[in-house]
Amino acid sequence: MEDVVPSELQAEAAVAHPSWFVDFLADRAVRKPSPHTIKAYRQDFEAIAVLLAHTPDAVAHLRVDELTKDNLRPAFATYAGTHSPASIRRCWSTWNTLCAFLFTAELLEANPMPLIGRPKVPKSLPKSYPAHAVTELVTAIDADQGSTRPSDWPERDRAIVFTSLLAGLRAEELLNANVGDIRRTDDGGVLHVRGKGNKDRRIPVARDLIILIDDYLQTRSIRFGSISLTVFPAFFISRFRLPGIGRRR
Repeated sequence: MEDVVPSELQAEAAVAHPSWFVDFLADRAVRKPSPHTIKAYRQDFEAIAVLLAHTPDAVAHLRVDELTKDNLRPAFATYAGTHSPASIRRCWSTWNTLCAFLFTAELLEANPMPLIGRPKVPKSLPKSYPAHAVTELVTAIDADQGSTRPSDWPERDRAIVFTSLLAGLRAEELLNANVGDIRRTDDGGVLHVRGKGNKDRRIPVARDLIILIDDYLQTRSIRFGSISLTVFPAFFISRFRLPGIGRRR
């Protein structure tokens, strides 16, 4: 049986902890985690530890050599019956971190967690802006039409907004886009994008977006001359002809 070590790290715990888990919390504390993270460690530990020890009172005497795949699998199976996939993944992560710590400390022969199943992380689709937010944004841009202030450039701003929305470009992809990345077709065009992880994508875009982009490029030539398209190949340039989207600092 393991000795129970009193500690401020488990002062608020509803279940007494074995000494090796107290050591784990102390090791985590050096990394300055948030109180929420420490609380999650305790909750996830106790949820499985109670199942392993069969009663809350016996958790304090749980031995490291009892942390085997044969013991942890049924415990996680029971836990999974009443918890969401997200909670299961978090609990699995806590125990994986704990067992890795015990293995590194030479208290555990091997980390059994890779042999314990867990739900896969679902693939999430990008969230779109609500229609009213897009309408308000475009209305604010259109309010600059006819302005003589050099800082106002509604054609460019509309091109930025609609290229982002209709082509699904990330901010970094917008910044990296060049004028030559658009290939026009009979029914619209294709945008060549250098995406995340240096992966190239080719995105079909509708004729309406191409028309809007051409309007922007025309005003760009009027502002800075057609040579700006070769001197500054960046697709979107600032109001002061510098590559990029932001204001000059």
